[in-house]
Amino acid sequence: MMSENIQITIAGLLVKNEEAVSELYKIMARKFPFKREFFMALSQEELIHASWISNFYPEFENGSLKFNQDKLSQEIIQKHIDKVEAAVREFKAKKLSLVDALSVALDIEMTLAEANFFEIKQSDPQTIQGLLQSLKDAFILHSSRIKEELEEAVK
Repeated sequence: MMSENIQITIAGLLVKNEEAVSELYKIMARKFPFKREFFMALSQEELIHASWISNFYPEFENGSLKFNQDKLSQEIIQKHIDKVEAAVREFKAKKLSLVDALSVALDIEMTLAEANFFEIKQSDPQTIQGLLQSLKDAFILHSSRIKEELEEAVK
C-alpha cells in the first residue's frame, strides 16, 4: 500500500509542477502583453499536461501503474516546483525584461529534461512509457519555441 501512496504523491507533485509552470506563464503573459498569445498558449499546454497525468490517478491508486522512483523522486519534483514558485514570486515582485522571462522559461523547461526526468526504460510499463514520452516531447517542443522567441528577443 505504501508504494501506491508514493505513486499518488509523485503523480500529484507532477500535476502541481505543471500547474505552477502554467501560472508562471500566465504571469509572463500579463507582464508582456505583446507576447500574451505565446505565453498563454504555453500556459494552456501545461494544464493539458497536468490533465494527462491526472487521468491516470485511478491506475496509480490501485497500483496497476507505477513511476520509476529512481527517476521521479518526490525530492526532485519538489525542488523543481520550488524553483518555479521562486520564479513566480520574482516575476510578481520585479520588473524583468522579456529576455529575462524567456531565459527563466527556457531554464525551467530544460531543468527536468537535463535531469533525464522523462528517460524511458524498456522495463517501464507501456502506459508510463507513453505518458513520459508525451511529456518529454512537450518539453522539447516548449524549449524549442522558447529558444526561437529568445533568439528573436535578443536581436
